[in-house]
Amino acid sequence: MDQEVERARPVVQAAVTEKLGWRPDEYTLRGRRIDQEKQVMVIDVAHHDDYRNAVPGGGKSWQVEYDLRKGTILRWLKFQ
Repeated sequence: MDQEVERARPVVQAAVTEKLGWRPDEYTLRGRRIDQEKQVMVIDVAHHDDYRNAVPGGGKSWQVEYDLRKGTILRWLKFQ
């Protein structure tokens, strides 16, 4: 899954900068799972503040659903 995350990194980083205004050094990307049938990967966008201060409900962090075929983000999911 690491290879898929690295291929997705430029698209996800650009989207995070545009949508959230975060710099790449403020968060970590982690692949969570891949739906092979739909060719969709779920990626955690974990803000570093959430590592330092555990926040109920996920704090600042998000997940994205990334389309492996099209190379685009399908949905943004806020941690609950």
